[in-house]
Formats: sequence, C-alpha cells, structure tokens
Amino acid sequence: MDITLLQGIYVTTLGRAADKAGLDYWMASGLTLDQIAMSFFDQPETQILYPATLTNEELVQKIYVNIFGREGDADGIAYWVKELAAGTMKKSVMIKAMKDGATGDDAILIENKVKVAIAFSDGGLENPEDAAAILLKITIDVTSVDAALAEIAVLVATKEAED
Repeated sequence: MDITLLQGIYVTTLGRAADKAGLDYWMASGLTLDQIAMSFFDQPETQILYPATLTNEELVQKIYVNIFGREGDADGIAYWVKELAAGTMKKSVMIKAMKDGATGDDAILIENKVKVAIAFSDGGLENPEDAAAILLKITIDVTSVDAALAEIAVLVATKEAED
C-alpha cells in the first residue's frame, strides 16, 4: 500500500496527520484503502466530526468545509446528496471519493496537506492535536507548507531533546 494514499485518508477523514504507529498498523492490516476508509468512518473521532444526526446535505457540506476549507458548490452538493440518497455511495467511502475526485486548487490543497502529514509522521510525532493544528494552516500556497515543515522540525528537535 502507498503511504501517501493512506496518509491522504487520515488527512481527509480525520483532519490530521497519522502518527507512525497508526500508519504501521494500517500498512500491516492487509486491508484495501476503501476498507480502511470505511473503518475510519466508524471511529469515535470521525463520529464526532460527522455525527449520525446530520442530514445528507449537512454531511456533504461539512465534508467540503473540513477537507477543502470552503463551502461546496451547489452542483457538487447536489451530486453527492443524490449519490447518498440513491445508495450508490456509502457515507463511509464518500470522503475518500471526494478526495480522489479533487481537481484544481482542491487537489493542490490535499497534496500540500499530505506532504506535511508525511513529514509529521516521519518525524515520529504522535500528538493528534499538534497534527490537526499544523494541517489547519495549510493552503495551496507553498509557503504554508514551508512554514509547517519548519514547525515540524522544531517539534522533532524538541522531542529529541526531551528523549
């Protein structure tokens, strides 16, 4: 399994980088990315982000905001709501499908977030709050990636000094 794709599931579903132990677990699980995405959707962390009480439209809109940092356009919202209502798309894999279908600035944003997420886990960092806070600062601008990588380097150096 490609670590970049797996980290992309963490970034888009949980809004944070994966820790090394989490990546190792899923890499060794033998599951497909779709199976992992479905498992993530059942996790308490995801249920807090996307409670079962949301309507399909509310869910889709919240996913747009959480993944892309913007409101969904009317056509996009209508498409995903229709897919959910028809049963052709399960909620548990919709986030992955939205990530996989991203284009333009949305695709650049995800790519930038995944790059930073990989640096976070490669640095051996574990704190999910740090992982989420760093990713919130990422934009399509490469300077946001550079700033996040510098922040990660400081966290890694601090961790190494404490160990």
